[in-house]
Amino acid sequence: MIIHSEYGELDYFKAFLGNCYGVALSGRTGDWVKFSIIVEDDEHWHVSRNGGGSTYWFPDLENQIRDARQWMDLNLVKGEWGYIVP
Repeated sequence: MIIHSEYGELDYFKAFLGNCYGVALSGRTGDWVKFSIIVEDDEHWHVSRNGGGSTYWFPDLENQIRDARQWMDLNLVKGEWGYIVP
């Protein structure tokens, strides 16, 4: 999945999208999984630049974080410092 950022387009191997917020997972094979909080604007997803938003969307973000964690628990190997990219 391609997501826009101030550094250009970034490629993520898995994303969990809500109505406004999402969580995107990235990393190189064999490396630790990294996450980005992403936000939807006019049907395009972007890395969140402001680090926050209206608390109205807090439950939406919580759901995406929970879904990402459950998916990683089922599909990835957890190492001492986090999950490992397959």
